[in-house]
Amino acid sequence: MKMLSVETVNDLPIWSDGPRLETPTLERPGTRYVLAGAGVWAFVLASVFADLYTTAYGLEMGARETNDVAVMVLEGYGLYGLAVLKAAITGVVAALSVALYAVGDPYRSSLWMPMLAGLLWLAAGLWNAYQIVGVQGVVL
Repeated sequence: MKMLSVETVNDLPIWSDGPRLETPTLERPGTRYVLAGAGVWAFVLASVFADLYTTAYGLEMGARETNDVAVMVLEGYGLYGLAVLKAAITGVVAALSVALYAVGDPYRSSLWMPMLAGLLWLAAGLWNAYQIVGVQGVVL
């Protein structure tokens, strides 16, 4: 086993004054995955917010919730309870996404689940917006 001396440690790329990476950062697969993941999770959070906001606005305008679980939560805990429910569901999606990352191909297998959840939240928010337009009697 070769011992490292001060001279050989200084020759390692981490200590050198020259360029440390031959590949630009954005061309590395890990960086692209992190950026894609950040974008997907930003989309998920925006979709959850859109669904929650349109739900609250629609209930205020006279619409009614049709999801039985959401109705029970709204009756028992109000809008804050519904926000906690949606946060818990998003947390479960995050945990399952991390589990898929750990057991599968980390660059492909773990982003489809939050993307699907974000699309479902977005569809719910759009449906709520459609219902709000119907409750207000506005014709587009």
